[in-house]
Amino acid sequence: MKNLILSLAFVFTFNLFAEIGVSDNFIKRFSSLPSYTNVDISPDGKMISVLTKMSDNKKGLSIFNADDLSLINTITLTKEEEIGSYYWVNNERLLISISYYNSWGRGSRGEFFAINFDSSKPAYVFGLRSRQTSARSKAIDKFSYGYVENILEDDDKHVLLSVNTFGQENNGGFATAIKMNVYNGQQRKLGKSPLAGGNFVTDSKGIPRFAVGSDIDNNTVTMYRPSKKAEWEVLSKTPYGEGEIFPVNISKDDSTIHILDSTETSTYQLKEIDTNTGKTEVIFHHPKYDSYPQIIDDTVMGATFNPGYAQAYWFETNDPLQNSILQAVQAFNGILKFLIKKKLAWWHSLKRKIN
Repeated sequence: MKNLILSLAFVFTFNLFAEIGVSDNFIKRFSSLPSYTNVDISPDGKMISVLTKMSDNKKGLSIFNADDLSLINTITLTKEEEIGSYYWVNNERLLISISYYNSWGRGSRGEFFAINFDSSKPAYVFGLRSRQTSARSKAIDKFSYGYVENILEDDDKHVLLSVNTFGQENNGGFATAIKMNVYNGQQRKLGKSPLAGGNFVTDSKGIPRFAVGSDIDNNTVTMYRPSKKAEWEVLSKTPYGEGEIFPVNISKDDSTIHILDSTETSTYQLKEIDTNTGKTEVIFHHPKYDSYPQIIDDTVMGATFNPGYAQAYWFETNDPLQNSILQAVQAFNGILKFLIKKKLAWWHSLKRKIN
């Protein structure tokens, strides 16, 4: 909860900073930044991190002390490289997605760089420039790109990547799940998607449990398996072009998977899948507007839609976190609309990357 409140605080106006006793020096420094995005908190809640545009217009990572908001460090990359996105793996280690900024625009090659918050122990851990030291240390050929599928919250040294080989994503390529060490880049293969040209969702142990992709007849297919040793089972099969399916998340207890599905309707349905039985249930659908999940602390707590202005529907739960969030929303009128707009923009960005 502390981390959530700290994150929300960065969305508020600088009048709020003054009210809570933040120094004039911080307000001057922070307001001078051209823009800031991707606010996050270290796992222990002691540091606040934001992506900022630097003087050369590239994105850097600024890290502040959560107690007095003093600047701890700023991390930037060299030459045409910039920080695309980042993840706190533990209280000191950050995993950074390398992006490129030049006259052609911005883009990523699925590379990752890891570094401590104080800029110590830098390491290029995944991508085209990684060194092939031995067959044991690298499970995937370096001519591959990846994205973070699971941060593995209970593991301080590893994350799980979904990896594809360049040039094969639309030609029979199968995404592979690898567990990667964020200090030295060593890898261990955990499984592969049973479907070509798609992606998968892993459980809390990093095991692929749900997949969406194409079969040999170019149908859009979804599959799941109840456990690591179980066989993959088909959930749905839809002719290509008749809607889209995007996996959203898996619950912390691995009991349910959420997806967005427009194969049966003209707008997205938010569906819940029982990982033990495969039973699928529609938990939210708007007949006129696409619906998008509101995910907080890996829990789907509601859905949003946008009929020209952002609206949210919160599911009826007894979750203490949700109750606290709703109280905060009522206390800070207007913040919810901002967060919903940011979430909608993120979903549209995700769709462009997948397509």
